[in-house]
Amino acid sequence: MSIGVEALFTSALGLKFPWEVVKVELDTAKRRIDFEVACNAKQLPCPACGV
Repeated sequence: MSIGVEALFTSALGLKFPWEVVKVELDTAKRRIDFEVACNAKQLPCPACGV
């Protein structure tokens, strides 16, 4: 089974729909991994009241 690196990071970070990692860049010279997270929802509920 093959899984994309974006899906791997999405899972490793515990992100759930509508959030996902959409871009991953490895910079071995700087010893870092940069990733971009995106939200695919048109609207999100208020974290305080849920509306």
